[in-house]
Amino acid sequence: MIDAMGADGGVRVLLVAASNIAVSAPHAGRVAEAIAALDFLCVLDPFRSETAELADVVLPVTQWAEEDGTMTNLEGRVVLRRAAGPPRPGVRSDLEVLAGLADRLDAPPGAFPVNPREVFAELVRASAGGKADYGGMSYERLAPEGLFWPCPDAQAPDTPRLFLDRFATEDGRARFVAVSHRSLAERPDDEFPLSLTTGRVLNHYQSGTQTRRTPELADAEPHAFVELHPVLAHRHGIEEGDMVWLASRRGTAAGRAPEPGQPRRHGLHALPLERRGMRQPAHQPGAGPPLRHARVQALRGPRGPRRAPRPPEVPAIMTLAQAPPVSDQRTPNMSSRPRFLQGAFSFEGQGLDRPVLIDPALRYVVPKDREAQLVYFRGGNSSDELITAVVTRDGEPMRYFPIGARSSTHVPLRVVEDLLAQTTIELLVGAQGSGQIVVDLGLVEI
Repeated sequence: MIDAMGADGGVRVLLVAASNIAVSAPHAGRVAEAIAALDFLCVLDPFRSETAELADVVLPVTQWAEEDGTMTNLEGRVVLRRAAGPPRPGVRSDLEVLAGLADRLDAPPGAFPVNPREVFAELVRASAGGKADYGGMSYERLAPEGLFWPCPDAQAPDTPRLFLDRFATEDGRARFVAVSHRSLAERPDDEFPLSLTTGRVLNHYQSGTQTRRTPELADAEPHAFVELHPVLAHRHGIEEGDMVWLASRRGTAAGRAPEPGQPRRHGLHALPLERRGMRQPAHQPGAGPPLRHARVQALRGPRGPRRAPRPPEVPAIMTLAQAPPVSDQRTPNMSSRPRFLQGAFSFEGQGLDRPVLIDPALRYVVPKDREAQLVYFRGGNSSDELITAVVTRDGEPMRYFPIGARSSTHVPLRVVEDLLAQTTIELLVGAQGSGQIVVDLGLVEI
């Protein structure tokens, strides 16, 4: 529908209720163009959202706490809601707006009731016999705890667990469908080498139209942020609190870098951020606008092919830079060289749970202008008991390698955590008795 907005033979007039498509839809720049191409846009919303700001007419309507009605949650439970208080003068419900529109389009009198109870009774009749059968529901039955659909009979119980005995097929058995993988339409390249995924934070749901107006929630998560892998942040000289510029083929945005998290090595993760008209957090002068969810969605492409009920989200292919740019930003060092902790060493064990460094030769510190990765571990045990080789990173255990009595082990260590500059790696030995260990720990400096 959005693609058809403003197009020849497509949607020319749009009524939007309880949605903020200017922010929540992917490829937000294209959505804004489609909205601008409409002849008329009317928005029903109690808040001035980004979509409402683009409308020709905004009709203030009641919120959920200002009207009676029902709500069906994700587990299929239908609950009865009672109004907590009356709306302000001049505010109408969605039903009243639709009834007024129907009246102006010459609908038969009373065809569109404005009483929620009457509308629910119509839903009960319309859904009878369907998969989501409300046929046995009424306000009186809903009042105590709600009911689960399907509930086909007023005298019968509802269905708290939908597929307890059988699936909704002729023989009651589930159907498995084979699908084939399709690569993303846009993949990282030399110009845009990173993938951006978006997500939600606990305190701000969807576009934040309401939560950003709640001081407690806004204070709990006030800043836009972009999570970076530590290696990625290190290569670009980005530290906690720095502003970061993001750019894709569709647009640009900026956000603050929190303490680096652990997404994939070449991945970004951007969260929805500041809202227009909201209280803005202080940020570095000249660092550019804070990253809003709408700006993030402007970076992303449209959804993927519609092969499932909900088509997949398509990540944006990105590049990034520190903002404001720094003149001495280090160019990533693309050369590599191997490093080894190896040799035959005698040990006097202090217990399997008390590994010790048996020789200073088994300590390695990543140079300040480098990063490193573990590549493999080989170890041999000459004693008659199990021993354990332990790789520590800055004093914290990182990998354990049990080696049986008079046995050996070889473990490839591709796809492991990256080691930043100045990281200290040590190879410890935990054992009950004494003996000799032969070790070979391979690393590569990048």
